[in-house]
Amino acid sequence: MPEKTLLNKLKSGQTVYGTCITSIAPIWAKAARNAGLDFVFLDTEHIPLERMEIATLCQLYNAMGIAPVVRIPFPDSIKACQMIDAGAEGILAPYIETVEQINELVGALKFRPLKGKRLKELLENPDSIQPELKSYLENYNRGNICILNIESIPAVENLDKLLSLPGVDAVFIGPHDLSVNMGLPEMYDHPEFEKMVS
Repeated sequence: MPEKTLLNKLKSGQTVYGTCITSIAPIWAKAARNAGLDFVFLDTEHIPLERMEIATLCQLYNAMGIAPVVRIPFPDSIKACQMIDAGAEGILAPYIETVEQINELVGALKFRPLKGKRLKELLENPDSIQPELKSYLENYNRGNICILNIESIPAVENLDKLLSLPGVDAVFIGPHDLSVNMGLPEMYDHPEFEKMVS
């Protein structure tokens, strides 16, 4: 499997390009490679893609040097781990609004395979980690990307706090759900919507 590089590009401020893939047809992998894409977005929230199909797609795109980013159906540590185990490089979690949701995702993506009480202790006090364990977890989870789907007024209002949490790598604005949450369904050129997303 090629080395994961999308997170390095994001952290260094490089522009990255990607597209949403809603088909399991392998021809799209060739099209994505020919377009020079950095990542593909595989949506399991709204598209009926099963776990085995996602694993196949992740393997295909990874082999072509294109990072697969999977949107899980809801913020859930088990779903996030399953998609990473399937070959996803990044996880996009929908409808994030709380610190608790982010801590669950960060635990799954940055501290796996730890679970339970030990994981909770580390999330509450990251400085308590032993150097050997820290090195192991950093290596084991190197390149895993945690992306928040911001789709509501509460999420936007708490954005500074949510983004200040360690382990968050990127955000994705869900324009449809956000516009509906604002009471401006699909009014993407409305001044209030434009103000909200700027």
